[in-house]
Amino acid sequence: MTEDGIVEVNDADQKCWFTAKVVDVNKDKVQVEFPAVKGSQPRRSWMSWNTVREVPPRGSFELKEV
Repeated sequence: MTEDGIVEVNDADQKCWFTAKVVDVNKDKVQVEFPAVKGSQPRRSWMSWNTVREVPPRGSFELKEV
């Protein structure tokens, strides 16, 4: 987790990761807040720890053209 509490949350249905902010922690769950979509409020959800990961560091790998 970054200093500002930013993590990534796995969406198994869409097979992707969404950025969210950690709001609260309770034993085996973590409450995250997803950013607001235009015209709506931010959405909070309780997630299992196994669906949350640290944001990969920037510059951890470089893409090469072939």
